[in-house]
Amino acid sequence: MNLYASVWLCVAIILASAAAWAGEAATPAAAAGVGFARITLRDVQGLWGGHDLWLDADGKLVVQAVRPADRDKAVKRYAAELPPDQVAAVDKLVADHKFFEIEIPKRPGVPDEAHPAITVRMKDGRSQIVGKWANDKHADFDAIYSHLLGLAKAAQKGEPVYIGPHDWKWEPPAGGGAAPKAAWPFFALCMDTHDAKKRSLKEQAELLKELGYDGCAHLWLGGVPERLKTLDDNGLKLFEIYVTVNVAPGKPAYDPHLKDVIKLLKGRDTTLGLLLQGMPPSAQDNDPHAVEILREIADMAQESGIRVAIYHHLGDWTQRFEDAVRVAKKVDRKNVGVHFNLCHWLKMGDESKMEALLKDAMPVLFVVTLNGADHANRALGWDRLIQPLDRGEFDVYNLLRMLKGLGYTGPIGLMCYGLGGDARDHLSRSMDAWRKLSARLAAEPK
Repeated sequence: MNLYASVWLCVAIILASAAAWAGEAATPAAAAGVGFARITLRDVQGLWGGHDLWLDADGKLVVQAVRPADRDKAVKRYAAELPPDQVAAVDKLVADHKFFEIEIPKRPGVPDEAHPAITVRMKDGRSQIVGKWANDKHADFDAIYSHLLGLAKAAQKGEPVYIGPHDWKWEPPAGGGAAPKAAWPFFALCMDTHDAKKRSLKEQAELLKELGYDGCAHLWLGGVPERLKTLDDNGLKLFEIYVTVNVAPGKPAYDPHLKDVIKLLKGRDTTLGLLLQGMPPSAQDNDPHAVEILREIADMAQESGIRVAIYHHLGDWTQRFEDAVRVAKKVDRKNVGVHFNLCHWLKMGDESKMEALLKDAMPVLFVVTLNGADHANRALGWDRLIQPLDRGEFDVYNLLRMLKGLGYTGPIGLMCYGLGGDARDHLSRSMDAWRKLSARLAAEPK
């Protein structure tokens, strides 16, 4: 069961027991006939904070608890699902208190006075916003407001689905929930290499959990047991471990410790990301020797039920994505594929063939990593090709649409290499951008 489903189930149980908030009971079937499409409560005062709430006719409930003083943690967002009888009770409350007939005289507010506002949008197209100053009294408005506020407070007994800065303009996508579940698991990689806070593995896992990432990748073979423990303790997944392999004839191909690490990964659905080095880039005459090495590693990985993905990297033997795909297909093992890395692909300087390359790679495409970036150009530095997801000229959304259209179902990683400062900053911004991209993609016609 995923996070959103767990939270919805937990809060639904809590709310079901709160008879005082449910109002007059309705039959479960009654919710299907409710008149409203969405009810919104906006009750956040700029200095003191408060709550925002969105309730859709299908029972999807989203609540934001806002504390402006907490700045980068000002919002805790919760998602729940009300049972049909409680949705019907809210609908009845709106009707009984004649919401569309409420008129409240306007007056100037006093300093720091809150101004809650309720919006009801009906399925028949009618919509009305009614707000009042907190110090004013209005029996019909107050009855609806108190009920919605009770729902908002009850929802906070679950686990937040988002913690981060407050965006006054944010609201859930029409027709469902806090944010649609992303089409792919989303993990971070290289988020620790330039973190000014120099977080420990434990601190990294806690930060990723707090921000909503599904897990992370790990660089090299050292520290794997601790990485696994810290991720396990936070309910996160180790998606990939990066390993260098020397494909030059007559050279040791890999660290003997690789065998021990593979055993540690048994049953974990982790991928080995292989950086193939030791030979000039794209030298196809080395294919037979490299294929032999990769089959050996693939067989070891198969014993632990894990997969191997060739990682194309500037300067490596497989520096082009096409190189990685060619070699993976020659290896011809079900657990051997490729890792598409946006920044290294852009560094090669040609965006025109992206969709054709991805389509050709689909049978062996195991992992994708992306980030904010400018357009493909060999002359650009990594500071232009690796940016937080909310920056850059490259159309990441178009890439996601391609992947969705091609039927890609593997994980997507966020490349963070070289991003300085406090990692919390760029990871928070990238997660916010990821949620927006996911919501936009989910809203597209299927």
